[in-house]
Amino acid sequence: MNVTLEYNDREVLDALNRMREAGADMTPAMRDIAAAMESAAQAAFQHQRSPDGEKWPDLSEHTKARRRKRRKWPGQILHVSGRLAASISSSYDADSAIAGTNLIYASTMHFGAARGKFGATRSGQPILFGDIPARGFVGFSDDLADEILNTLAWHLNTAISGR
Repeated sequence: MNVTLEYNDREVLDALNRMREAGADMTPAMRDIAAAMESAAQAAFQHQRSPDGEKWPDLSEHTKARRRKRRKWPGQILHVSGRLAASISSSYDADSAIAGTNLIYASTMHFGAARGKFGATRSGQPILFGDIPARGFVGFSDDLADEILNTLAWHLNTAISGR
């Protein structure tokens, strides 16, 4: 036995169609999500904490001394010239949202690296001369996940209501 229920309320059907159309092109939602991810990465530099709130390790005394000589200390961690923080950007399309940087040294600053990780100079000196602790600046946090979910809900509600 089959039972079929047909519902022909124009308002409900229109809302369902708007919801389906909004889901077919997620570009507006992805644009907002990419912006939120970029903002979270930039906030990491401002607050000197990873996106999940973990405080960045302090600079070594050797690094502080080098920066003092260059008149760049006291100052912010990972912010000698400001190039790394300024390089954070985002992009998006209908299916994805990304934020990050293309600077070659960014992964070393983000993930950290051990002394000598990149080999040695001709004179045998290690490349990196010392350990660099991880100082994450891109990634997710509970707050960012909530913001993304709220963004998706807003876009869905906007589509359903036809605004």
